Amino acid sequence: MSVPKGLASNKKRRELAEKAIDKKAALGEDIDIGAYSAGAVEHSYQKEPSNLTSEDKGRMVEVGVTLDDLSQRGGTFIQMDHSVVHSSSSHEGLEVMSITEALKAYGWLE
Repeated sequence: MSVPKGLASNKKRRELAEKAIDKKAALGEDIDIGAYSAGAVEHSYQKEPSNLTSEDKGRMVEVGVTLDDLSQRGGTFIQMDHSVVHSSSSHEGLEVMSITEALKAYGWLE
């Protein structure tokens, strides 16, 4: 499948990003990319989000996310760092999944 016109390939995007690493900010402070790491803890998938640790649930509440009565929602998607921790739908015909899963399931999305 070809990449739609106007969208750079992943390789091209990576090349452009690498060229921009040392570019000075036009406005505001410069960001030291070296201060960040690409590594992240892997989190296991939870069929039942209620099985998340109380610490993780507490962090979710701090940003306005609760796990109360999931049946009242169309769907739920929880991602921690790079890991999809939970995805579910409570309505027939509605699919809730990561972009990676969606691209595998539906090739036309690319």
